[in-house]
Amino acid sequence: MSCKDSPTMASPEKEPDFLVPLAPGNKWTFRVTTYHTAGDTAYVGTISFHIGSDTIVQGLHWYNYVYDGPSAGSEGYRNDEWGFHETNWESIWYSYPYPSKVGDSISYYKVVSVDTSLITPFGKVKCYQYQFLWFGFPMNTFIAPHIGIVRQESAGIPFGSITPYRSQDLDLIDYKLY
Repeated sequence: MSCKDSPTMASPEKEPDFLVPLAPGNKWTFRVTTYHTAGDTAYVGTISFHIGSDTIVQGLHWYNYVYDGPSAGSEGYRNDEWGFHETNWESIWYSYPYPSKVGDSISYYKVVSVDTSLITPFGKVKCYQYQFLWFGFPMNTFIAPHIGIVRQESAGIPFGSITPYRSQDLDLIDYKLY
């Protein structure tokens, strides 16, 4: 049977709807705010990250997420049918389920909201809110589908203490996608 004899034409499969757009050259710039243990602001500046390249590791397609400027290395990012994943290439691996509903969880992060609205320099965006309890302290990551991480709230523990505190916030102030 030839193609013209075929009663229907096969249509290409739809591209998966990924949480974080990953392509070499994609870049995100954040305002970084660090805090003293008492909660007052210690530092405010900017930091940028970009997708430097892609690679195959153990048969999986990863993207190298690197810091602009001096860097101690890179992280690996990937999307798949389970969601968005990041690794430091050694022992840490975080996964953010997507698509998902409140209560879904893979590894450390749990979905606590699928419709958190955040105001950014480029307008109001709808985010998934993921939460990881680190020594009982909530660390939140807000990810807008098709944009990436919009806000991240991190915790730290001072030397000699067992009490975590909010140590750093990252707020997306600009991005460029290819």
